[in-house]
Amino acid sequence: MKIEKPVSLPLDLRWLVEGRLLTPFGVCALMKRARERGHLLSDVVKHARKQLQSPKVSNAFAYLLALLHRPVDYSFLAARMNADEEAAARKQDEREKEKHQMERVRALAGQSFAGANGDIWTIEEHGVLRIDAAGQRSSSLFNQVRAVVSAILEQRMPTFRPGADRNVSLRDGVLTQPPSTHTLAREVLGSLRQGLKRVRGR
Repeated sequence: MKIEKPVSLPLDLRWLVEGRLLTPFGVCALMKRARERGHLLSDVVKHARKQLQSPKVSNAFAYLLALLHRPVDYSFLAARMNADEEAAARKQDEREKEKHQMERVRALAGQSFAGANGDIWTIEEHGVLRIDAAGQRSSSLFNQVRAVVSAILEQRMPTFRPGADRNVSLRDGVLTQPPSTHTLAREVLGSLRQGLKRVRGR
């Protein structure tokens, strides 16, 4: 009794056998023929995957064999498909991140945050309400003020409470409260003392 040795196939070609479109030895035969024609069978299969899965193709071996004899640069087509898939995956990842960000910021509905130039940003259900230092109000959707949303979620904008100082400053990318009047007075007095010492030392 002859025992056949198991055939090891590339991962991207195994679905042909698992889907019963080809036998393992049929895949190996096509891989050899592809090399002889200057192709990679993986590139050809990637390009023709939809057609291979279509009921219109009744003989996958004959179909792929015919493709191998066409004057087509399958490596270029496969590379372009890979680039398109990667771009689509990045867009999907960005959409998922944005969705998660929107869920996080909606959880802060009703809270207000102090921005630069005395602006106050209040989180609403679908966007933010901005009140500038002059008291003018304007509303924006979350996706229209992504920088503000990111600053709030990253805790770079302090929470604003009624009666708090509206004026904040931006330093090293972090919103901070300005120095108090007492602090400024101490700095001025210190500078005057240093000036008097220099004058007396002359």
